[in-house]
Amino acid sequence: MIENPLITIFVPVFNGEKYLDETLLSIQAQTYTHFEVLLVDDSSTDTSRAILDKYANSDTRFKVFSKENGGIVAKSWNFIMSFVNGDYFFYASQDDLFSIDLIEKMVQKQQQSQADTVLPD
Repeated sequence: MIENPLITIFVPVFNGEKYLDETLLSIQAQTYTHFEVLLVDDSSTDTSRAILDKYANSDTRFKVFSKENGGIVAKSWNFIMSFVNGDYFFYASQDDLFSIDLIEKMVQKQQQSQADTVLPD
């Protein structure tokens, strides 16, 4: 069992300014704090990049990457894989909202069950 595992949260972003700030706030507010957030800006033309930079500049757990627009999330997955440091990996959309204890509960469930995969309710 990995004690206090590092969780990598991957968020691909393309023109997500409408909900992005709320999503990142809900991640930042997690009760489980041992995580990194890998944000991939897929050539957004709105204010998404500025929002991403705001989080990266104020919280070292948030890291911003840019790539040319590939049009599909799978290309962002392929792009980010070499930057993942976590023991476990979590995908989030740019408009997902996390309950404050989402990551904590998932880590607890994994440690109790030793499951390879844990899905949130």
